[in-house]
Formats: sequence, structure tokens, C-alpha cells
Amino acid sequence: MLEEYLSELKTPEPLLLNITELPRGVDNYHIDAKLSPKFRADFKKLLNGYLTLETSQKQQRLKNDKDKKLFQDSYVDMMTVLINRVKTDLKPEEVTFLQFAAYRHILDGTKSALDDFIKDARARLTELRSKSSGKALGVQDQVF
Repeated sequence: MLEEYLSELKTPEPLLLNITELPRGVDNYHIDAKLSPKFRADFKKLLNGYLTLETSQKQQRLKNDKDKKLFQDSYVDMMTVLINRVKTDLKPEEVTFLQFAAYRHILDGTKSALDDFIKDARARLTELRSKSSGKALGVQDQVF
């Protein structure tokens, strides 16, 4: 399943961001972006589904396509609100930069979830090996 998604990926054009218009702190740029709670909750639910799907030893499919649709809708809603803020209080450069907060949240959340899974799997593997359990081979396959 993962190979299917990866085969469709293409290398994007280089992206250059001009952050000189953004407020500057004492020694660097620091931007706090608050993401929609609905977006974060929908992402977490979808991530848990995909993590279960990709780490399972049995062939499965995503149990609930509704989660994917909810995530897409909450992302579109959040980006629509952000883009419309150009009309009120943000410059186009700021909106462009803030759009990356969602991608960073997705990448950080995914990395964190995978790191936690690997840590838990290694702990289970150590425990099963100490008990000389036959299940250790299955867990070892997941880790490696």
C-alpha cells in the first residue's frame, strides 16, 4: 500500500520563501501558528488509522474512509479561513508562510507516532526475548 503512494510522488519545484516581511525576534524569526483543533483531531484519528494499517502484519485497508474525508474537509476549511485573512489583517507573504504550519504539524506528528511505535515495538521485543517467546520473531519483523 505504501509503495502505491510513493510511486505517485514526484519531486517538487524548489520553493523559495521570503520571510523578511515577518516580525523578527531578538536573534531569529519565531512564528507561532495555532492550527484548528478540529484539524488536529482529524489528523490524529487519520494518522492512527494509517499507522495501524502500515504496521500490521496482515493485509488490510483503511477501516474508515470517512476519517480521510473529515481530514480533507477540515484542512480545506482551515486553509480557506487563512487565505481569506489577506482581506483583513495578513499580507499575502504571511499567509504563504503560515500555510506551511499545517505541513510541519503533519510531518512532526507522523515522525513522532512512528518513533513511538518503534520504541514500543523494541520494548515488546526485549520483553518477549527475555521470556523466550516465539512471538518475538513477529515483533522483530515489525521493527526491522
